[in-house]
Amino acid sequence: MLTRRYKGLPPRLTFTADFHELVNGDCRAGPCLLRYDPFRIVPPSDFASPGAMECFVRFLPSGNLWQKALWIPRGVLRPEYWDPASQGFMLEMDLDLPKGCDELEIWFSYVESSGGVRWDSASGKNYHIRFPLRDLDELMGLVSDSPDSAFDRLQVQVSSVPEVDSIELRWQVTSPVDLPRRETALVASPGDKGYTKWSTPDGGAPVPTKSTVVFDLVYRVHGYRHTDDNAGTWYLAQPEKAPNAV
Repeated sequence: MLTRRYKGLPPRLTFTADFHELVNGDCRAGPCLLRYDPFRIVPPSDFASPGAMECFVRFLPSGNLWQKALWIPRGVLRPEYWDPASQGFMLEMDLDLPKGCDELEIWFSYVESSGGVRWDSASGKNYHIRFPLRDLDELMGLVSDSPDSAFDRLQVQVSSVPEVDSIELRWQVTSPVDLPRRETALVASPGDKGYTKWSTPDGGAPVPTKSTVVFDLVYRVHGYRHTDDNAGTWYLAQPEKAPNAV
């Protein structure tokens, strides 16, 4: 099984200035840290004296709504402070995940100095956040030898909760570096304890001999797209060792 970052750690959500939503930690009842970069929503005309914004969170499947007003201090929003990695000033708030919650629907509003209202809501669809460490488990990946072929085989297997509708494997060999990233749909089959088992089709995707492959997973639940990229570091599939190899 592959090592997964932040497994066992408290949940944390980060909304970056360049409009990425990062999910770390386990989905479990209790405190969850939400970090938000106000550069996402505050217009340059308001940088000197920003107004108030509000965060809305709907816990699913219960549908209970949580909201909180957020205040942005003066002087923290300057063009040179814009940071896509969210290493600058961030609004931070704690919310308690209720027991049984497996998805968060999140959106934000901001009242401009002119009185207009801006929304950060995925173009009105709202952000649907799930935790890959809850949805996906028993992840394995390797490159298996195919002595009768000019190619080896990338084999990936993962188990999912039954709510997962589909999983796409996105992968790329590490050498040569000019080969493009490719996508392969994983095939579902019944798993243990109500889980669904997903595997690469036809014995695996063909890759150059002795390749090392980096990959992540894109999965859908109720039509919404979610990504498991191991907290931005991707996963590694390496050639399997011969029986006597050390």
